[in-house]
Amino acid sequence: MLQSMLFLGLMVVIGALIGGMTNLLAIIMLFRPHRSIHIGKYHLPLTPGLIPKRRAELAAQLGKTVADHLLTAEGLITRLNEPAFKRNMIEWAEQACRELLHSEQTLAELVHQYAGIQDLKQRCQTKATDMFASYLDRQWEAHKQKKLLTVLPNDFLRYIDAQMPRAAEMIIEKIVNDLSGYEGKERLRSVLLHVSQGRGMWGQVLQRMAGNDRVVEFFHKEVVHMLSQADMRQALEKILRAEWQDMLHKTAGEVVDDQRIEQVKRWLRHQLVKQLPLDAWFDTPLDELIHDRSKALIMDGIPKLLDWAGQWLLTHVESVLAYINIENIVKEQIERFPLTRIEEIALAMARKELKWITFIGAFIGGLIGFIQGLIAQLAI
Repeated sequence: MLQSMLFLGLMVVIGALIGGMTNLLAIIMLFRPHRSIHIGKYHLPLTPGLIPKRRAELAAQLGKTVADHLLTAEGLITRLNEPAFKRNMIEWAEQACRELLHSEQTLAELVHQYAGIQDLKQRCQTKATDMFASYLDRQWEAHKQKKLLTVLPNDFLRYIDAQMPRAAEMIIEKIVNDLSGYEGKERLRSVLLHVSQGRGMWGQVLQRMAGNDRVVEFFHKEVVHMLSQADMRQALEKILRAEWQDMLHKTAGEVVDDQRIEQVKRWLRHQLVKQLPLDAWFDTPLDELIHDRSKALIMDGIPKLLDWAGQWLLTHVESVLAYINIENIVKEQIERFPLTRIEEIALAMARKELKWITFIGAFIGGLIGFIQGLIAQLAI
């Protein structure tokens, strides 16, 4: 009797060990070994473990599941339309913006701190001047072969046409002012002497006249009187209009050469740098820079900005998800995730259940061993 009991107990222990160890080995073989094992040219079966062996398939299937059923366009749209989500986003953005705008750091310092960009002011200045220069180059190349009549705006052409009488009047006023006084008379005398050179007898007559103050005074008065006449202004206006019309029918390249254009572009770039308030933008603390506008920016700007961003995202959510490619991101992350870490996570989450699987295996093995031992005893 005692021998039979010992035999049954031994069969139960052996069965329990076999069942428990079998289940434990099956659990271990889910994750290990991580690599295939070869003995010479012979590949050891069931290596690597199930999860390492099927890692790529698992990653692809999880990526597809997340993209098709978890992180979907419909789910994001529902979330974005939730009033509580909108309210929380506005509160968070307002608080973050309030902290940022009350910072004593300058814009250049903040950009350097968060984006690692140095010399922001110089970069912006260079970028702005380069873009402006590129724009001028494109405009010049596009218009230099066109006639000025087709290039200049109609409002500008009408303005110039309306200013022709005033231009003629100003030219005459300038000439009269230059001839006024003693210097004007001496300038007229110099003109007479210059004209007299190489004129023979008539030149000598002009020289004697230029040396006579009364004659010079007479010519001076007549010239000023002639210039003051309306006919002279009309004649000058007609000349100006003719020259202007002649210029309008020339191309921009004929009127202004490339060298002069380069000078103009350099001057314009210099004026652009002078006009851009880069020092005020980048070297002034944000709190001081937008002190008077911070409240309006936070209370009005943030809700409007988030509303615009939300509406844009709602409209383009499918294209955004397609561009991000959630499925591929999940797949790549799982493929790069260390197998040891996957094993640790799985065991940590299911440690209790895995223990019960091992225990149940031992229990069933022990039960089978008991039944086998009982059958063996009955058969004796």
